[in-house]
Amino acid sequence: MAVVRVRSRRQHDRLGSLVLNPGGPGSSGIDAMPGWTAWFPDGLLERFDLVSFDPRGTGASGAFDCGDAAARSAVADVLTDAGFAAGQARSAAHSRACAAEIADRGAGFETDAVARDLDVLRQALGDEWLTYVGWSYGARLGAHYAHLYPDRVRALVLDAPPHPTASWPEVVDAQLDGFESTFAAYLRDCPSRDSCALVASDPQRVLDRVVRTARETPIPSGRPTHDPPATWDLVIRSVLAHLPSAQLWPDLDAALSEADRGDSGSLYAMIDAIKGKTPGRPDADTDDAQHTVLCTDTPESADLRALRAAAVGAVRDHPTFGAYGAWWLFECSTWTAPRAPLPTPTSTTTAPVLVIGGEGDPSTPLAGAQALTRLLGPSAALLTSSTPGHTAFGRSACVNDRVVRELVDAVLARQSMSCP
Repeated sequence: MAVVRVRSRRQHDRLGSLVLNPGGPGSSGIDAMPGWTAWFPDGLLERFDLVSFDPRGTGASGAFDCGDAAARSAVADVLTDAGFAAGQARSAAHSRACAAEIADRGAGFETDAVARDLDVLRQALGDEWLTYVGWSYGARLGAHYAHLYPDRVRALVLDAPPHPTASWPEVVDAQLDGFESTFAAYLRDCPSRDSCALVASDPQRVLDRVVRTARETPIPSGRPTHDPPATWDLVIRSVLAHLPSAQLWPDLDAALSEADRGDSGSLYAMIDAIKGKTPGRPDADTDDAQHTVLCTDTPESADLRALRAAAVGAVRDHPTFGAYGAWWLFECSTWTAPRAPLPTPTSTTTAPVLVIGGEGDPSTPLAGAQALTRLLGPSAALLTSSTPGHTAFGRSACVNDRVVRELVDAVLARQSMSCP
């Protein structure tokens, strides 16, 4: 397991290690560390060694590779008989490739295994108890650690956790609701952005046109990185990656305008960011690790009739992103490798656990944080943030202050708090 550590500024009175996980699943903690050290509150940089790692199958810990990325591209219309069959076939081929990769390595890549690795890391660092921050999926990992090792926790911060008990179709439906709502806010905000002139003050019309064009003829990229022409699903995926942060909305205007003129390069730039690609790691791709962890963690999917009904509902109820969301539903429907479903994350820990949920988080809606707080018992407290976007620690001074207090003092917070 590849690990990185940045020593505290005040070694003479350090409190120990603060272990960080950026989420994903599949994201590299090693790649994220320079960004964290650039903005982390002084109260944490002074008292903790910051530590992160690349979980098994990720980044420098043997990055997962299930083969040709084109095999993951979405089928255009899974509601037709032919489209549904094609979706099943494409999903099955990708699942078989990942299953072969797992078999070749002879190891598990489920969250349970990563949580046990996390405890090995705690011991190697010489810490009696774990102090931890996890964002998004990293929050789910931290909750599972508390489930496995309730007496080895010092303090946890779990920011923007996914819903701990929702089925995969329920997760997809909630995310689609969140992204449709955020896209509506992006449209309403158009008059206040100078950049909206790039899309003729009608980003909905431009997006529809770009998607329609990409369905008929994928859009070439003008970057010198040999990108394949952008398919319609890549267009949507890039839009979804831009939406959670309003600071990126001008970039989205520019990327859509560029794609409307026949160049998908700026859309690809955001795809690179979410896959973890950098100039030093141009081949990085978190997709296969994410797929493997998600499918191993989840119970066997519903039958094909239920899958098809969920796909119909996704398209019917979500006019902008429903077709792409219907493809999400196939994510684990044909998974053939062994599964290790995560248990409900209850815990008997008496250590403080701060769960953070965002009122405007489209990726992991607030209901997930509320549910996790209830499950983790009286040692868990919910901090609700009104900061728009996915995750709140690092983007809100109020949240940052609460997190510093929680981690430094390791004292149970009030059961319910809020930050503007």
